[in-house]
Amino acid sequence: MPELKQKSFSVSTQALTGLMESYLHAPSPALAKTLRSILAEWEQEQEQPLPPHILEKAVEQSPVAVSITDLKANILYANACFTEVTGYSPDEIVGKNESVLSYKSTPLDVYQDLWKSLLEKQRWSGVMVNKRKDGSRYLAELCITPVLDNNGEPTHYLGIHRDITSVFALEQQVKNQKALIESVVDSSPAAMAVLDTNQKVLLDNQAYKKLVGDMRGKETAHALLEGICKDDAGFTEVLENRHSFHEIEVPCYIRGREEPRWFLVSGIWFREQASTADAFFSGEKVPYLLLVAQEITRQKQQQEIIRRNAMRALMAEEELTQGVRETLAAAVYQLESPFNMLNAALDMLQRREEKNAMDGTLLSVLSEVREQGIKTLENLRNAIPNAAEIEPSAINFNRIVHDVLLVSTERLLSEGIVIDWQPNSTLPPLYGWEPKLRGMVKQVLDNAIEAITDSDASVREIKLQTDTEDGWVCFSISDSGPGIPEALRLKVFEPFFSTREQGRGHHTGMGLSLVQEVINQHAGTIEIEPDDSDGCRVKIRFPAARV
Repeated sequence: MPELKQKSFSVSTQALTGLMESYLHAPSPALAKTLRSILAEWEQEQEQPLPPHILEKAVEQSPVAVSITDLKANILYANACFTEVTGYSPDEIVGKNESVLSYKSTPLDVYQDLWKSLLEKQRWSGVMVNKRKDGSRYLAELCITPVLDNNGEPTHYLGIHRDITSVFALEQQVKNQKALIESVVDSSPAAMAVLDTNQKVLLDNQAYKKLVGDMRGKETAHALLEGICKDDAGFTEVLENRHSFHEIEVPCYIRGREEPRWFLVSGIWFREQASTADAFFSGEKVPYLLLVAQEITRQKQQQEIIRRNAMRALMAEEELTQGVRETLAAAVYQLESPFNMLNAALDMLQRREEKNAMDGTLLSVLSEVREQGIKTLENLRNAIPNAAEIEPSAINFNRIVHDVLLVSTERLLSEGIVIDWQPNSTLPPLYGWEPKLRGMVKQVLDNAIEAITDSDASVREIKLQTDTEDGWVCFSISDSGPGIPEALRLKVFEPFFSTREQGRGHHTGMGLSLVQEVINQHAGTIEIEPDDSDGCRVKIRFPAARV
């Protein structure tokens, strides 16, 4: 650079000297020509937009270390920042080889790659470990460019480098913290994923990756969000309105697996600084959704076992209570018939015009019997257990049928009966008393099981179905038993009537009568469909609750 400065300065001086000499001596044509040439050259230099001394100052004051070497890497020039970075002053470093900065921890292949690029007249950039004058090391980010002449041949090498030790330390700290966080997140048994507003998974942990594999390629985050939102509108609401949620139980159905896997899902929205150029000053932040799913399948199974056992005990108690009510109601019913005959006889005796001593005595005895009978019937009626008083509520009838099937599984298996259960997944709720409806379904299912057990049918199957029909919740149950003759399809709802043979079973024949009572309490209907020739098909309907 000093040579360049000196040359530029000498050219300007020669031009000015020639100009002055032209004015001191008498001009001649040759001198006039020389004068014009020199003046043109001088004017051209003055018209340059960037004078050479500006370029020199820019390089000297550059915030990065700049050096110029010959083709053997001997240093010819170094700027002030070079001195700041390396500790060598220009007097100490000019004339020395760039290798004085090299340190052994830089791999040999880095230097080989550097010289290969330079010999091919190509720019090289990379990172090296350099050594300062005091022996301390620093990390240098270098860019070395061949300076080519008019023939395209290299004459010098221009080197620019900066100390990136602190930047590297910061980057490593960030990487180490990131690796630490990722290791902690990956070791978590909960599946975690970060989604953008376009529903794309940007980050996930090992548990989530394993879950994606278990789901056989289906995007797990979408399945979980759909399970939370129930519909596409809810899914869009979560993504667009940034609604967070906490510990929602969500089932995931996997192909080839009958039972769902259950997850406790939470979603937390957070905002992060955007990485675009426009966001540098605006501070724009981009929203992301952190999805956390903790599998609770085993806990749900244990809860289901506990609930099933509790349901079995509850239904056994309800069935026992129902049996007592049925027995006492049957006793009251049976006693009322002769008691009514006794009342009729007393009325006849009291209306007779002529009374003798015998009639008076008989009347007295019969009156006493009637009084005792009234007390006995009253005691029996009072002994009938009252149903537990509960408030009616909105009920999912599918849940009722599911509970009854759970507690009846062992009996169905022991009888070798196959259940075909076809629930309507969009069944509306109905309003009523859950224990009564559960007892009703249990009773009609027991009747179907007994019908198949009493028959010699080769097919042992019960079909259950729920559906909707013009504002009604419909439940139908079909069995492969002998069926009910058309003449008896109304009579079976009478108390103490049974199609079973005498001596078989222990029921009093109140079953369908009590079923009809529950149906009437819920403003429903029941019918035995007459067009069903194979077995029996009972259809029950209840008005759907108004939402």
